[in-house]
Amino acid sequence: MDRLTDEQVIDDFQHIIGQKYSQAILHEVQQESGRPVRAGHYGTTDYCPERINLEMDDQDAITGITFG
Repeated sequence: MDRLTDEQVIDDFQHIIGQKYSQAILHEVQQESGRPVRAGHYGTTDYCPERINLEMDDQDAITGITFG
């Protein structure tokens, strides 16, 4: 499977913005993007350019997609 580019990830996963985070969403993004995914409210100094970060609010709704 080819890995999706950052632009493709943003386009392909706009539908998850606003949804409550679940393991099913994590699995969907991992499987369809071919890239590692991290979800949570925390930051890290461990920069990984291939990683997709699912940003969430206090109610675990997905608010954005970032990379690194």
